[in-house]
Amino acid sequence: MLDEIEEELLGLDSGVEGCEEKVASIRRVVHTLKAEFAVLDMLPLQQLCHQAETTIDAVVEGGLAFPVDPLLALVDLLKRHFERLTENVHAECEGCESMLASLRAACEAPAAAAEEVPPAGVPAELPAEGAAEPEDAPIVLEVEGEFADSLPEFIGEARSHLGEAEGAMVELSRDPDSLDNLHLTFRAYHTIKGVASFLNLEPIVSLAHAAEALLHGGRSERYAFESQDIDLVLAAGDLISQMIGALEGEPAPSAAACRELEGKISARASRGLDDAAEPAASTATEAASPAAEAAVPDDAGAPAGESVGEPASDSGGAVVQPQPPVKPKAELKAARVERTIKVSTTRLDMLVDMVGELVIAQSMVLQDPAIQQLDSQVLARNIGQVGKITRDLQEAAMSLRMVTVKSTFQKMARLVRDVSRKCGKRVNLSIIGEDTELDRNVVEQISDPLVHMIRNAIDHGIEMPADRVAAGKEEEGQLALRAFHQGGSIVIEIKDDGRGIDRARVFRNALDKGLLEPGTNPKSMTDSEVFNLIFMPGFSTADAVTDLSGRGVGMDVVRRNIEALRGKIEIESSLGRGTTFRLRLPLTLAIIDGMVVRIGKSRYVVPTLSIEQSFRPNIEDVHHVIDRGECVHVRGSVLPIYRLNEIFGQDDGCERIEEGILIVVEVDGQRSCLFVDEILGQQQVVIKSLGMSRDRIVGLSGGAIMTDGRVALILDVGTLVDSILTT
Repeated sequence: MLDEIEEELLGLDSGVEGCEEKVASIRRVVHTLKAEFAVLDMLPLQQLCHQAETTIDAVVEGGLAFPVDPLLALVDLLKRHFERLTENVHAECEGCESMLASLRAACEAPAAAAEEVPPAGVPAELPAEGAAEPEDAPIVLEVEGEFADSLPEFIGEARSHLGEAEGAMVELSRDPDSLDNLHLTFRAYHTIKGVASFLNLEPIVSLAHAAEALLHGGRSERYAFESQDIDLVLAAGDLISQMIGALEGEPAPSAAACRELEGKISARASRGLDDAAEPAASTATEAASPAAEAAVPDDAGAPAGESVGEPASDSGGAVVQPQPPVKPKAELKAARVERTIKVSTTRLDMLVDMVGELVIAQSMVLQDPAIQQLDSQVLARNIGQVGKITRDLQEAAMSLRMVTVKSTFQKMARLVRDVSRKCGKRVNLSIIGEDTELDRNVVEQISDPLVHMIRNAIDHGIEMPADRVAAGKEEEGQLALRAFHQGGSIVIEIKDDGRGIDRARVFRNALDKGLLEPGTNPKSMTDSEVFNLIFMPGFSTADAVTDLSGRGVGMDVVRRNIEALRGKIEIESSLGRGTTFRLRLPLTLAIIDGMVVRIGKSRYVVPTLSIEQSFRPNIEDVHHVIDRGECVHVRGSVLPIYRLNEIFGQDDGCERIEEGILIVVEVDGQRSCLFVDEILGQQQVVIKSLGMSRDRIVGLSGGAIMTDGRVALILDVGTLVDSILTT
């Protein structure tokens, strides 16, 4: 993010005229950083970003010179601070006060303020000559010799256990009496500790053992497991995750941070020790290998035969609290575990691409005139069998990249807990359909949009407890995250029972901000069209700017990211009763359902998700409207007509409107018509990149090789229509 800001700022050195998009991009990134700092309680950094936003707003609204130098100095300050954090997670941010003063001064006299700020890349304060290095250094985690081969498997299994433990702790915070969640988390940390001990990863062993001891006290009912205990267990998971990241080459946490957290956990776990003993530290014999650990059922005990439910006393005595009996062996033998292997995602993507090439080649062979002229029933039957096997192989290859949304949804549970506490609200999150599968690439890219939407739902949608009671609601707000299949797509819903969206207020704010033409009649717009205004850049209905949101940035990024995935967003809201955001996403990014159309000698693919209908127009229904150009009457509405041959600069194609076809497309509630010569049919096509990874081509999302070997361009209807409207 800092590199992105720096690049945009350097592009503004020649002035901000005509660079509104760069300014908006800088503002969005600063806003995102501020919200993340707020959630993490990094208050000085949050305050800096908050002031940077205020400064940007002030200079833009006041027509002042853009504060390039102060913002570059802020980027440098943050970069230096992040480097310190890799050595000491408790390092204080140096130079915050002077940076705040510079940003505030830039609102009134940007030129003078810039002179006071050190040039980009020069530290605000040089360290004293001969100053000693920080006493605390990052922890060292190394696996050598024969154990190195087991490291990748340990990393994958440990991350899986940490994800399950985090989900169980979040669930425990909602249901404190659920011992099952304590048992699950205990087993997760016990497993991590045992395998880490086998690999001689002592820092992980030590912290996992401390967390295990704290959990043991709760699961044995020696003491009540309170919110503070849950926070400590979650913090232990975060720190272990950082250590695992260090094994993959990421910065390692400091030894001081580990010692401090272990001390806090041990202090909490020491209460009630007179009643029961804490679990003993595991030794290397607790786990024969990561594979063996993963293969043992949850209640079957550690790999060396130790019962997970019966930790040994440090003094060798018997454990006071009795544990549930182990399941009968007959049941354990009946359980079948599906074997899995880990495969590089690069190899997996290569396989999917090659299967796509095979599908194209098979279609080209089938459509070859020489093959079609052969009069052989045996050959036709064999070709048909090859076609069936090819289709089955394609489906099998695509299924290899399908993963559940469970891990992404579990991260949202942690986010809800942290943000609701930050806002002083009580929010209950219910997750439905977490086993729904999506293409791995889609799952990876929906995380950020979900973070923005859930954060806004808590901050703007759900009321404060007192306000909810006054409105006749329960103090605790309800937030539902749901995923399900519908019509060949995946639908993800974010639903809250908050205050809902005030249509009149949204419309009024859009008029005030110039997002609508003056004099626009509110009755001429549907609820969907009005609600979609919240996705416009800079739109906000917040009464005040908060630490988490309120400046009108974020939702436009959400829409852009979802459209980049060939998806769409729908909004339903009832004032006083709540709001539902509905994301419709394709199952995969490798294949698209489309309508193949012809324009002159060229062919294009229009995604069926964007199409409402198609028809051959009557000449009397087509008119020229001032400021709108060529339009057509469609079921009581007047829609603009866009001729694709003119947009793409073709010198061929149908000119007479009555001889062609109009395809009605819908983007963000706005409908329009695309004029083409002919519709050739509907089919699934394999998407191919256009080979221009750096610059996204407006109006196009890729290409497809057709059965005759020629290329058809795939339209990106959203950016296509937007580019027409802005020119």
